[in-house]
Amino acid sequence: MGTVKRRHVVNSTDTEPARAQVLPVDAIHIGKRYRKDMGDIAGLADDIANHVGLLLHPVVVRRVGRQWQLVCGARRLQAEKLLGRKTVPVTAHYNMDDATALRAEGSENIHHKPFKLSEAVHYKRDLLELIERVAAKQRQREHGKTAPGRKHSGQVAHSDKRPRCRQGRQGDGHRARLKRPRPSSTPLTPSPRSSASCSKTWTAPAG
Repeated sequence: MGTVKRRHVVNSTDTEPARAQVLPVDAIHIGKRYRKDMGDIAGLADDIANHVGLLLHPVVVRRVGRQWQLVCGARRLQAEKLLGRKTVPVTAHYNMDDATALRAEGSENIHHKPFKLSEAVHYKRDLLELIERVAAKQRQREHGKTAPGRKHSGQVAHSDKRPRCRQGRQGDGHRARLKRPRPSSTPLTPSPRSSASCSKTWTAPAG
């Protein structure tokens, strides 16, 4: 197999390392760009504002004389302007020559590979499932804060630890014992009819 030769993208004259800093949006000069179709800038701006909140890849600029010139990130810069932001995070190069800047612009656009259709479908499915799980946990936390009389797991009510059904049966038996009549001390006298029936004797039949 052949070996791959590595070439440095940054010119040898660019001895000063790039700096991460923040620049005013109006201070960046766009200049000539080879990309004419900017695509869905509104969709990119919505993604930056509502989903990510910031630029994952800062805009790349270089110092040319007294001005900052855009190298990479024209669509990101347009999205920041559409959001009304006055500043933008950048990666600033101070000694990048024209050839290196042109190669950097081409590399970012030529070698960028979007998702295939099947990959995009799987990505969207997993993203929606993750968003739903996060929303469900948030709803559960809010419900736990607002539900009245909610007891946390592991807490025991100290007022009465016995089950209600057992307590009810014990209470009913206690009340039944209280209503049971006591034996009287006065002896009972049999009625005449009952004493007469008891005085009869039994005679065997004639055989």
